[in-house]
Amino acid sequence: MKKYVIVFSLIYVLLLCSCAPRNYTFPNKGQPVTSIELLYNPHANKGNIGGHMESICFLQKEDIDSFLQALYTIETHRCTTPPPTGYGFYVVRVVYESGDIEIFGSRHIEFIEQGNEPTMIGEYCFSSETFKELFFEYADNW
Repeated sequence: MKKYVIVFSLIYVLLLCSCAPRNYTFPNKGQPVTSIELLYNPHANKGNIGGHMESICFLQKEDIDSFLQALYTIETHRCTTPPPTGYGFYVVRVVYESGDIEIFGSRHIEFIEQGNEPTMIGEYCFSSETFKELFFEYADNW
């Protein structure tokens, strides 16, 4: 009987994992944005997944819509085995009026609901170097 329980439990977990979308769905797409900050993480290669990040700039209000439109077109994929940790060198922090935060990093994407703490672990990431190109397009003389 134990074998059946284990086998069915394993099948159930696999089915749940396969139900997640293959691409990041941008859950706050279209929601009002409070701020977008571009950050540099100098500790990305030192095993320090959090660390102090350097603020490069905050986007001006007139740049927010065009930045987000470009960001939403970048291809993403699900990368859970193992999930990436740390954000990478280049990080964009989007704060929404609702209090939710999305952190887009060169290593992974993390959605943080209002009141929750970041885990610095994400199951989605960008599929190409296009994120870094967009980052540098908006980084003020950096």
